[in-house]
Amino acid sequence: MIFLEYSSLDFQITRSPEASPYIYRASILEDGNVVASNDFELRQDLKLSQMLKSIEKKVTESPEEPKKHKENAEAQEEKDREEPHIEFGKMLYSKVFSGQLGEYFNKSIKEVQDNGSGLRISLRFGEDVPEISALPWEYLYDDEDFLIRRRNILISRLPAGVKKKKLEPLDSVLRMLVIISGPDDPRISPLNTEKEQEIILEAVDKLQRDQKIKVDFTEDATFENVEGYLNEQDYHIIHFTGHGISIDGKGHLVFENEDQKARLIDNKTLSDLFSERGIRLVMLSSCESAKGSNKEAFDDLASMLSKKGIPAVVAMQYSVLDDVAIKFAYNFYRAIASGKPVDLALKEARLVMKNLENGNGLDFATPVLYLSDCDCVNVGNLKPEPSEFVFKPMMMPDLQVMEKGFVARKKNSDFLKKVSSQM
Repeated sequence: MIFLEYSSLDFQITRSPEASPYIYRASILEDGNVVASNDFELRQDLKLSQMLKSIEKKVTESPEEPKKHKENAEAQEEKDREEPHIEFGKMLYSKVFSGQLGEYFNKSIKEVQDNGSGLRISLRFGEDVPEISALPWEYLYDDEDFLIRRRNILISRLPAGVKKKKLEPLDSVLRMLVIISGPDDPRISPLNTEKEQEIILEAVDKLQRDQKIKVDFTEDATFENVEGYLNEQDYHIIHFTGHGISIDGKGHLVFENEDQKARLIDNKTLSDLFSERGIRLVMLSSCESAKGSNKEAFDDLASMLSKKGIPAVVAMQYSVLDDVAIKFAYNFYRAIASGKPVDLALKEARLVMKNLENGNGLDFATPVLYLSDCDCVNVGNLKPEPSEFVFKPMMMPDLQVMEKGFVARKKNSDFLKKVSSQM
């Protein structure tokens, strides 16, 4: 499979040495050295606050009922100009990409366009600018389109101080743990857990048939059960589906307790749970799992996991519809299973989100990627498992264990048996 060649461009935002608290410095780095920079002013004022609230409202609203008459192209273009996410993206781009830095960036874009290659942009935020890192940079707009929607541009984030790395290629079976938290709690909106399981298995079907991946589903999404899985087995990919919530500026994910009611687990506890286990990719398919708020931005789980050394973390900076999240996960894992780098797989999943019939057309920028190694879960060197693998957690004796290593809730066992029988 042939992919574009991508040049790397590190883009760093720090506070400017200027006395004003609203002046920031954007720099382009090559081999750690500044090659272009630009100081810009961005006030955290009422206008910006209202713009961000408008974006969140627009992005998280349910899609409108189909209209009887489609708007003509001219009317649609006029409508687009009024959209808050476009207004914000243009404003941010014009402030940051000006002067010397803008000239250097435009030159880099022209070079990759001329030689038919691509640009891999890493946004790096200093710890002294949490209010800047909390902004939805994925909406950067250069008067023609959102940068993130261009096929020759890949955008990810990385906290300042976290070094890019090149891990040893995986040469054994890829192991994946899927945690789907759906508490039986009236305060929590229900999730389509059966559908989520189905699409994940379908997305990695070829790897399954080649015996190059093992997928485990937790019986119950209690913290203790998840910890038990991690203690019993080394996993390369962790997929969490559920809900996220911020309380007093601190992030939490909604797990289950023993009675299948909601239990909040704070981000610090979760980052400790997942770190130093050899995990290479964490997918947080939960609303607001990437969202920080001003001074608490660096407490968000995605950046915390990145700083803990996990090379790839995908999370959501806005709430996302369950059906949209499911289709996003399917296209992301299908691209991973085909051998594509993490950021390219995310790009393909974003473009699918944009055109979903049941989406709102704006949530393509909701996923956020923290990335230090784009090839951390490359499947090119995987070797098939020589024998059947069945994972039996010691702490859950009442589980029904399926063939091919699947473990699931009893209410889903019929579905998993059906899937297993087709392999």
